[in-house]
Amino acid sequence: MKQIFIVVLFVMFHIQYAAGQCHNIEGDYLRDKSYEYITIKENRLYYIERQPHLSIRNTDTLAICDVRIIDDHVIEINSTYKEDVERSMMISQFVGDEIVDSIDIKFNFPYSDKQNPWKMQVYYNLNASPLESYDFHVKIPADSKGFFFEVFPAFCVQHLLDGHYWGLLYYLSDPYEIKERCKSITVSNYMLNAGFFERYYPKNEYLYVKENEIHWKGKIFKKIKTRQKWM
Repeated sequence: MKQIFIVVLFVMFHIQYAAGQCHNIEGDYLRDKSYEYITIKENRLYYIERQPHLSIRNTDTLAICDVRIIDDHVIEINSTYKEDVERSMMISQFVGDEIVDSIDIKFNFPYSDKQNPWKMQVYYNLNASPLESYDFHVKIPADSKGFFFEVFPAFCVQHLLDGHYWGLLYYLSDPYEIKERCKSITVSNYMLNAGFFERYYPKNEYLYVKENEIHWKGKIFKKIKTRQKWM
C-alpha cells in the first residue's frame, strides 16, 4: 500500500511539473555557440541576434511577439508590429482657399540608409500609374480624393547564412481620404525606421517547450540564469 502511495505521488508530481512548464517560461534562452537568444517577459517574446563584430543590420531585435500558451508544451507567437505601425501613422492635411494644380505629399520616416535606399510608390487614382520616389516626396493632382502608398527596400538582409529571409518584402499602407481644398499632406511614422524590413514578423507560429529548453525552427534555446556580457 505504501509503495502504491509513493508511485501515485511520483506521477502527480511529474504531471504538475509538466503542466507548469509553459506557465514558467519567463527568462532568457541562449542558443549554444551563437549570438542568438530569446527573452520572454510579461507574455512577450523577443528574438535577438547580437552582432559582436561586423554590423550588417540596423537592429539586433529581430522579432517582438505576443505569447499565448496552447498546452503544457506548446506556445503560439504572433507579431503585432505591423499593426502597431499602422496605428502609429500620423496624417496631417493642410487646407486653403488658394487655387493649386497639385497636392504636395511629404513622408517623414526616420530612415536614411544610402546603402539600401527605400523606394516608394504612391497611388492616387485607380486608372493612373503610381508615382515613384526615393526622397519621400511626391505631388499628386489637386482633384485626388484619396491615396495610399507602398514602400520597399532595394534589397533585404538575409536572416540565415543559407539565404533565408523571414521578414516583409514591402509595406502597404491603408487608404487615406483627402480633405476638400487640401494643399499639402505630411505623413509621419517613427516606427518605419531602418530596422523595419530587417525584422521577422511571425504569425501563428508554434514553439515547443521542454523543461528548460525552447525549440523553434530547428534550433534549441536553453534557459540561462544570467546573461553573458555581450547580451
